[in-house]
Parts: sequence; C-alpha cells; structure tokens
Amino acid sequence: MEKQEIFDRMHHLRQMLLDTLENIPEDELVSEKVEGDWTIKEILCHLTAWELTVVNPLIAYVQVNDFLPEMIEDHDAWNAEQTARRKEMTIRQVLHELETTRELLVSEASLLTNEQWERILPAPWGGQGCIANLLNGLAWHENEHLQTIHTWRQSHLHSQNPPTR
Repeated sequence: MEKQEIFDRMHHLRQMLLDTLENIPEDELVSEKVEGDWTIKEILCHLTAWELTVVNPLIAYVQVNDFLPEMIEDHDAWNAEQTARRKEMTIRQVLHELETTRELLVSEASLLTNEQWERILPAPWGGQGCIANLLNGLAWHENEHLQTIHTWRQSHLHSQNPPTR
C-alpha cells in the first residue's frame, strides 16, 4: 500500500474519531464507562500508547536504519500500566498527546525510503510486517475503538432523548 494512501486513511479515521467526540461533555469523557471499565479518556490514552510503540523505534529507524520496538508480551498488563501512567492528565492533555503522537508518527514514516518502507520488521504487539502493515494495524485498532465510542454515543444520546409518541 502506498504511503499517502495509508496516511489518508489514518487522517480520515482520526477526523472521524474527533468528530465523534464533539459535543460530548468533558465530565462524560473522563467518567462514563464506554468499553468495559474504560472511559473515552482512557481509550484515547490507550490509542496514543500503542502509537508510541511504533513512533519511538521509527525515529531510530529513520536515523540509523534500526527498528527495535519494545516487545509487549502481556497486552492487558501493559494497557493497564499505560492508562495508569496517564491517569492524572486532563482530557486536553490527552487529546494533545494523541495529536502530537500521530503527527510525529506520520512525519517520521514519510521520511522512510522505499526500501525501509517495504522491509519486514517486528511489531510491538507481536508478529511482523512492513511499516505499511504496522500503520494499517494502528489504523485498524483506532477504528475498532472509534466504533465502540460511536455506538456508545448513539445509545447514550438516544437514552437522553427518547423518542416521543
């Protein structure tokens, strides 16, 4: 898959996520359980943390052609640790980290040569693939959580405004 095609997909999904968050009161973003025990804020922290697992080794890959991600064996424990590390952040800080991480991810990936883009690399979450595969994995992951948030929002809005008869 071409770089720009992937970047466009990632941009589109991120815009859909941000649009879905529009007009949700801040107190609901940080308190309403949307997916299991996770709030929207925690989901956003989770998305950022996983993107950082690719961003950090990607920076080295661009500079010295060495991609060495942290290999995450226990996803549940790692997810809990990452959201706990961001617990004290405000929603504005979380959204800022989400955006700056994505900008850095795309910026660094856009610097890759064709050879680097196509080389098979280890994925932090297990398995392997080229950078396109890793970025598509992150996009798939974001879409998965976007759908959950969207479904919650639709049911939440419906329960607040039941149809009149």
